[in-house]
Amino acid sequence: MFPPFTSTVAFLQVASVAAITLNSTFLILPDVGPSNPKNLSTPFDWRCNGADYGYDLSLESCADALSQIDSSDRAMETYGLRNPDGTGHADVNWPQRFISSDGRCVIDTLPGQGDSGFLSPQRLSFGVLYVIDECVAGAISRGGQVHDMGGDNRIWATVQSYAPRLGCGAPSMSPLVQESCQDILDTMPASAILIRFGLAGDPLASVTTPYTFMSQDRRCRMTIGTDGVTDWFNWYQIWEVGVALNGVCVRSGRSGTQARLGIRNHLDVTMTTT
Repeated sequence: MFPPFTSTVAFLQVASVAAITLNSTFLILPDVGPSNPKNLSTPFDWRCNGADYGYDLSLESCADALSQIDSSDRAMETYGLRNPDGTGHADVNWPQRFISSDGRCVIDTLPGQGDSGFLSPQRLSFGVLYVIDECVAGAISRGGQVHDMGGDNRIWATVQSYAPRLGCGAPSMSPLVQESCQDILDTMPASAILIRFGLAGDPLASVTTPYTFMSQDRRCRMTIGTDGVTDWFNWYQIWEVGVALNGVCVRSGRSGTQARLGIRNHLDVTMTTT
């Protein structure tokens, strides 16, 4: 169990940084330790888990990641799995991630029971706030997860530490390009199957590099490159890098690159405006 601490103070820290307005029933969170079984009187079933989600998370970073979720939006959104080609039929086609501007904290939603569900952004933000208040701002700072959210209790969310190895360029674009780059991330493939990336002429390459994704409005592009040597990676890992580039670099009006990717460190991903 956590040693006693003032949960209201932790909440106010998070709310102040993330600029969140909650109903009065959420103003005081019960101090019930590192987990909250459903038989206790809180709206969510949550768990703190530093082994899986990291220790010593930054409260400010996680509050910043939380601020990317529209806590005022009560409209239900449908969630579903993304097809191998990146298409989907839900409002949110997994995977989904919110990242802080320094890249040190990420919030993921994921299917808990089944492969679909529905949830409002406001309800998601409330559930994540419990994890941040009880786990990140707890006596032992660590990440955690919240279970069984949504209209059918099928959606989970995690809060965890993250450390992208990327480089951002000088300011060169409008931060509004972030929305265009998000279009790429929402519609690209994201499977976890290893595929082979190689230059033209490699008969074994599944994807020929350089390979470029372009946003529908053609304001953002994400390019996968190689240093000349064939390498293996999967689309989910590339999607993950793209989220970091968009949330850290493009969000501040800069292009970004992450190199030394792939099993043998021969791939790179760049995100920039066109």
